[in-house]
Parts: sequence; structure tokens; C-alpha cells
Amino acid sequence: MPACGQPRDNDPRTGYAIVSEKEVRIVRLEYDIDAVIGALAMSGMPVNEKQKEYLHNFLRYGDSLPTQSQAFRTAPKDRKQG
Repeated sequence: MPACGQPRDNDPRTGYAIVSEKEVRIVRLEYDIDAVIGALAMSGMPVNEKQKEYLHNFLRYGDSLPTQSQAFRTAPKDRKQG
């Protein structure tokens, strides 16, 4: 089934299904993945470079979700002192 941002079939387009009594039709649409990635980068979300790379690949190609420790692991140099 199509999804926006988390493709499971290596097709990064968004999509939807039209269901009728006789058929199910899958429709695919292009969307600006680079704009989404740029918006995430400009959002001010506190992410490190590894997380940015993961988000980019996840939106563009899909992937299985990482464990929480894998997704949010930061190297000591990336951590803010406080």
C-alpha cells in the first residue's frame, strides 16, 4: 500500500486507494521529497547528523523503524552541556 514518507515497496511517491464494488485502484502521486526534507532541517528539531541522514533515507526509500536507542543515540560531542 502506498504511503507518504515511509514507502514499503521502494516507490517514494505518495498514494491512495480508490475502492469500488468491483475493483480497488491504487493511484500514485509525486510529491516534493526534497522540500519535506528541507522543512524538517529548518524546523529546529534537535537532531544530530546521523538522525538527519536516517530521516532523509527513511522518507526517500523507506526502512524499518530503528529502536529508540538507535534513532536517538548521540555522540558526546553532539550533546549540549547544561
